[in-house]
Amino acid sequence: MTLRIHAPGLKMVKLSSHVTFVRMLEGWVVGPNTIGDDIMTGPPKHIKKLALSRDLKPTIRIGKSGITESLIAEINEQLASKAIVKIKINRGLFDKKDIAEVWNHIAISTNSTIVSSRGNVCIVWKG
Repeated sequence: MTLRIHAPGLKMVKLSSHVTFVRMLEGWVVGPNTIGDDIMTGPPKHIKKLALSRDLKPTIRIGKSGITESLIAEINEQLASKAIVKIKINRGLFDKKDIAEVWNHIAISTNSTIVSSRGNVCIVWKG
């Protein structure tokens, strides 16, 4: 089922990976999270569990040289051989408000999905 609504005063609230509540002026409409006709599911549960494990150590560290082409190439190489890659930014390198943009830039540049991001640590998955 595809739910497409184009209306002013529209607000979407994501409650799970499968259901989105859409707040309209008149009331609530419920439908699956979709892009076109595909249901958005995100990373599988075993990937999320692996990503949130404390045993997973960062394999990429972003230092004072910042985000470079060689860093993106290294992340791509690791994603080719591993399910997930944990990336850590040295403290003080970026403002706290800019870190989310950094993670989004890395995910877009490497064509990967952010599984988890918390502060200066992010886990990406090539899905």
